[in-house]
Amino acid sequence: MEVTESKASIKHLSNFIVNEEIALFERNKIRGFYDKTEHSKELINWILSENIGKLIQRKYFEFENESFSEKISWAEQIVTFRIKSNTYNNL
Repeated sequence: MEVTESKASIKHLSNFIVNEEIALFERNKIRGFYDKTEHSKELINWILSENIGKLIQRKYFEFENESFSEKISWAEQIVTFRIKSNTYNNL
């Protein structure tokens, strides 16, 4: 999966991780019009990959003066916690 490193993409990714943490990591669902479990494991593995963790950390410092920097920080903390504690379902 290709990663775009624009301001908008990191803002949306961070919002998604923070807002969907429980649905995604604990229920293995991608919320939307219909809650989907199809492809949730692939998405979780992608979010918890080393590349995405490093990207989120790097982008926090790049956008630390932006209004959404706190959301990036929360997203990084969630990803780090989920990786370290393996608190996602059977991946």
